Amino acid sequence: MKVEFHAIAAGGDAVGHDDSGRVIFASHAAPGDVAEVVVKTEHHSFARGRVINLLSPSPQRVASPCEYYLPDASGDLTTACGGCQLQHLSYAAQLEAKANIVRDALRRIAGIEEPNVAPCVPSPLPFHYRNKADFVVTQDDAGIRIGFCAPNSHHTIDVAHCPIQQPANNALLAAVRDCVQAGLAPPFEPASGRGVLRRIVARTAANGETLVTAVTTRAAWPQAAEFAARLRAAVPSLMGVLRRKPQQAARVISGRDWLEENVAGLRLRVGGDSFFQINTSLTPMLVGTALRLAKIEPRQRSLDLFCGVGLFALAMARQGASVLGIETSRQAVRQAVLNARQNGLKAEFRSGDAARELRNLAADEWDVVVLDPPRAGAKECITELARLRPRRIVYVSCDPATLARDVKLLGAHEYCLREAVPLDLFPQTAHVEVVAKLEKIR
Repeated sequence: MKVEFHAIAAGGDAVGHDDSGRVIFASHAAPGDVAEVVVKTEHHSFARGRVINLLSPSPQRVASPCEYYLPDASGDLTTACGGCQLQHLSYAAQLEAKANIVRDALRRIAGIEEPNVAPCVPSPLPFHYRNKADFVVTQDDAGIRIGFCAPNSHHTIDVAHCPIQQPANNALLAAVRDCVQAGLAPPFEPASGRGVLRRIVARTAANGETLVTAVTTRAAWPQAAEFAARLRAAVPSLMGVLRRKPQQAARVISGRDWLEENVAGLRLRVGGDSFFQINTSLTPMLVGTALRLAKIEPRQRSLDLFCGVGLFALAMARQGASVLGIETSRQAVRQAVLNARQNGLKAEFRSGDAARELRNLAADEWDVVVLDPPRAGAKECITELARLRPRRIVYVSCDPATLARDVKLLGAHEYCLREAVPLDLFPQTAHVEVVAKLEKIR
């Protein structure tokens, strides 16, 4: 069938219509494409298909620089890497698509007819921006594979180089591959359950230092020290090698368990298991946007929910606010306390479940709340958050759908969305960061 595509949907697929007006979704298509599509799955009101012939390519199309991005000639998606969804679009088209994804979510889910959504802020680095990589390691009859999973699959695509990773992470990938092939880290075998190494998490700081966490099974690993020594010899910037077993915190094999980031003048210690924004080049703009929308003033009482290692909390403290940060991870809270000390700032941090900790706080004592929840959003916190009655809420989200859901819930408590600013922390992918400001209207 012939399909004309006109937009990018939230998951990165292009959306269009066939001659009968039926909605069609397809990966690796672009707005403006006219293409022949074969239907793969049928639903009541739409279908999903695969482009088999481009009749009229969109001017928004570009050639992807990644050899693992597109599936093979059969169209089998398990032959392609699932990490990126938009490499076939020009960068300007990606930014436009992401602003539209945010706008559409706020309309459909939050019920806001004309949401105030700013243009998407571009990343200074559209490629080689990611400071964190999570490489899957597997072995089967086809051999050892180290890379990323195919879309909607547990099949590992063997990758030698990733163009969205920082160069140091690609250097670590090559060094890990050498160690695995030398027998220093037996890879996990899904079929038998044997093996040690399941994943490698590589992190690179703005100063070029790196850290590796080996995510393993519980099996004995007698070669662990030799594995770490060989990695550190191959990558001089490697400051530490850690091992994390199931349901356990990471432990140091060699070196140290942290890196230091410098963001907007803040020195922040970040541990191997701690959350931190993955695009260092755009993080200062993210912080600046949150501070602008929060309108921080000296002596204001400010709350930072899901505070991590203290990025937003310390940025507010530096502007004179009295800040409390709440975070589930005890390790992150310890690092946040240390980060406050080494930056000469005063802030209080508590470890615990966000919703439960909110119940212990008094209402009408908070001017601003900043929250940066995980992808699932902050639904469990909304009632208690509204009870506190802060004048402003600044919601930092990596998922427009859960943001829109929570904006709707806050609307029922008399909070109005004033502005939403998308930032492209994740170029070449369908993900987008959003900073939204809500104000109390009564």
